[in-house]
Amino acid sequence: MTIRDLMTHTSGLTYGLFGNTPVDNMYLAEKLFTGCESNTQFYNKLVQLPLVFHLGEKWLYGVNTDIFGYLVETISGVPLNEFFKERIFTPLA
Repeated sequence: MTIRDLMTHTSGLTYGLFGNTPVDNMYLAEKLFTGCESNTQFYNKLVQLPLVFHLGEKWLYGVNTDIFGYLVETISGVPLNEFFKERIFTPLA
């Protein structure tokens, strides 16, 4: 999976909320959107689940930007909200 896949929503990730595939049902059963206090916890739950389609096969809105946020945190070494504050919002002020 590449950053391009994430940004173009062609990664095979889903929200699990709008479809009725077996994969959507697995996302719902895992309760991805509850009990996660950090992007790392969310990522660790997500990587246990399959993709709804192969990379690049089609596009579907899903948790792509959440994973992109996790990558920003991992690469920068700071929480996403601090990264946004330091790199985007403060320079705009």
